[in-house]
Amino acid sequence: DRPRDTPLHWPGAACLTVGATLLMTAATAVPQRAVPVGVDVALGVSGIAVLALFVVLSRRAAQPMIDLRLVVEVRFLRSSIATLTQMFALMCVLVAVPLYLTGTLHHRTAVAGALFFALPAAMAVLAPLVGLLSDRVGPRRVMRLGLGILAGSCLALGWFTQSTAHSLVLLCVLLVLVGVGVATPAHVRRVAPHARATPSCAPRP
Repeated sequence: DRPRDTPLHWPGAACLTVGATLLMTAATAVPQRAVPVGVDVALGVSGIAVLALFVVLSRRAAQPMIDLRLVVEVRFLRSSIATLTQMFALMCVLVAVPLYLTGTLHHRTAVAGALFFALPAAMAVLAPLVGLLSDRVGPRRVMRLGLGILAGSCLALGWFTQSTAHSLVLLCVLLVLVGVGVATPAHVRRVAPHARATPSCAPRP
């Protein structure tokens, strides 16, 4: 079959963009003390309402922007939640920890950069090990293990900063654990399709 141009469903695209923007703005404004609580609530509720409108419009459209049946597919949801969790945690760590090192602990930026190298180093070293472990015990268990490590290490980092701890060794260990937690789900998603390949997925002769 020849590829055919599919028109963009503009109402759905507009609702999805506006709804996601409102929700992200609400999430960003929550920790800002200068922003009233009512504004946060209004932004969040408005974002949810616009996204609900996106769902309604997509279900009624002959050619929706996104096929909602694919969105609720279990493997897609699992991978999406894992991606959201690890990227949210990674961005928080990338922003908060350097500010804590240079601001609260008054370390030089060189010290913060050298210490933070532990995170990408752990991610790089772990990549081949995650593939081997996924082949042996299955990708689901490895992904759950990685997300558990990520959640625990982020909670520990929160305790570390709230208690104004000064141990750089402990902070380095926590950053390594964050790297482990971030890298594990990412590399599981890369090897999982090959591990779950079936003859029906093979190209026809």
